[in-house]
Amino acid sequence: MSLGLSAQVGTRSQAGVILDLTGNVGASGVINGAKFQTTELSPAGTGIVNPFLTIKNDSTESGYNTSGTLGSNGFDQHSGSKNRNRDLPVSSLIAVNLGGATYYRFSLDIAESQSGLNPYISINQIQVFQTSTTGQTGGSEAANGRLNTTAPVALTGLISVYDMNSAAKPTDNRVDVAPRPGNGVADLYLYIPTASFSGTGTHILFYSQLGRSAPVPKKGTEAGGPYSSSGSFEEWAAFEMEPKRSEVVTAVPEPATYFAAALLSLPILAQLRRTRKMA
Repeated sequence: MSLGLSAQVGTRSQAGVILDLTGNVGASGVINGAKFQTTELSPAGTGIVNPFLTIKNDSTESGYNTSGTLGSNGFDQHSGSKNRNRDLPVSSLIAVNLGGATYYRFSLDIAESQSGLNPYISINQIQVFQTSTTGQTGGSEAANGRLNTTAPVALTGLISVYDMNSAAKPTDNRVDVAPRPGNGVADLYLYIPTASFSGTGTHILFYSQLGRSAPVPKKGTEAGGPYSSSGSFEEWAAFEMEPKRSEVVTAVPEPATYFAAALLSLPILAQLRRTRKMA
């Protein structure tokens, strides 16, 4: 089954690409080959999905996934539970099909308040790497919000897979998102082409910075963003195989598909019941 994307929503200027996905569910856009699409998958919170990266802070928050404990260094790893942050094997990811191309899908659950002055949040940085070194604790958040991979302790064995911005233009691109009602709802899908993954490096190191606003933090009542973080934690999850599952599913059927399948199965079930009664 192929998954479709709605019409793209965003603006492009000399400063880069800004995707305004604060509107209807299904709004989407593309930055550097990756597709961003709002969704409303529920339930999707901790205990339902298995997050690999959870960050929490007021205003700006950042961090990368690891089974280790990140020091300060500008990171905001949520320490509430070890199962909120972990190493992510490439082999656990399931490919989905979009328009004939395959992608790995990541989801973001945003816990911003729906009723406060700041119901939106901006995604300012996403940098994805492959590495065979797990449990890393090095690096730091650079002044421009990007991941500093060399100081104070270097991260090792990194191969770049996806970069929402670039070293030359570190703050040009941005995604503004509105969380859906309640915690435990996946608010955004990120699709990264499987072709971007080289096959070198057994695990994924996923860095994300949200809520960076300059020069003054914007509130949800002010159009245009950027928007700072003001709620609880935000967490990233991936579309993964279950630990004991061997098959690979390339798409998740829409609810309408499940309903149609249920209707088609009714005559079969009725026939089985009649057969059993006659036996």
